[in-house]
Amino acid sequence: MITGNRVFFNGRELRGVLPTGFRILTDNYAIDPWHVYFCGLVINGATPGTFISLGDGYARDNWNVFFLGGTVDGASASTFEVLPDGYARDRWNVYYQGQKIPGADPSSFRCVGDGYANDRWQNYYCGRRM
Repeated sequence: MITGNRVFFNGRELRGVLPTGFRILTDNYAIDPWHVYFCGLVINGATPGTFISLGDGYARDNWNVFFLGGTVDGASASTFEVLPDGYARDRWNVYYQGQKIPGADPSSFRCVGDGYANDRWQNYYCGRRM
């Protein structure tokens, strides 16, 4: 919320943030011309000019992928896609709530609902092999 020259996020004033260009996105993300925020805290290394909230806590800019404001290590921003039930994938890996699922095959990975998923070799529940 913007009131005069003050910016508030979740009821807290964000000090040092100018209201000009400030936008609240989905999933508790926000941007201004200089910074990206998650729950009112600056996300270091995020680029506001290319930042997009993807849903389910995931977001990306041209170089990085984020989950709940933290960087998803090793994720490819250019091939990243959000799947149902907290899952996501890029060209090389599958993720559950921002964490890489070791050995999961992104090319055959599919969500079947209620936290269940599978690839050509394994079944998964909430990101864990069954």
